[in-house]
Amino acid sequence: MPELVKANFWICDSNVFKSLTSVKLLRLTFPDYKAPYHCGTIFSQQLVCLEFCGRCYNWWNLLVNVLQHSPRLQILTLEDCYSENVWGDREFWIQPSCAPECLYHLKTFEWIMYQGSPIQKASYILKNARRLVTATVSLDPKMVSEQAFEELEYETRGSRACELTLCSTEE
Repeated sequence: MPELVKANFWICDSNVFKSLTSVKLLRLTFPDYKAPYHCGTIFSQQLVCLEFCGRCYNWWNLLVNVLQHSPRLQILTLEDCYSENVWGDREFWIQPSCAPECLYHLKTFEWIMYQGSPIQKASYILKNARRLVTATVSLDPKMVSEQAFEELEYETRGSRACELTLCSTEE
């Protein structure tokens, strides 16, 4: 699909990624089971906007893989990504030793329904996004403590120009 610009996939098979070489706007949703770990290098020069919905226990590994192969990404939206609180011991996150290149160019970051406690993953993105202009994180108060909310608010950011907005999903 060399002329495809926008795509929306509810997917569990990584073979479909091979068809997305020209996509610039992509929404990926992974169902309630294990997502493919590796998607290959198909987004290398095209993907600018990614909406990622990880409804599987290893969603973070797949997201990092997509980010590593999306150097031009400028807009990242994470939605309803399940946390360790939901999946228990099945998801163990190891912070990547090197941040994906796209984080250095990311301008807009939004995390809808953030359920993470501790706040490591959101903090990781905020710390490594050097050109981030706006960041919005809507927290699920049933899953995130008030202390974690405050920690995220005062977390070091990679961009001094970044305007961080934190809100509760109950608002």
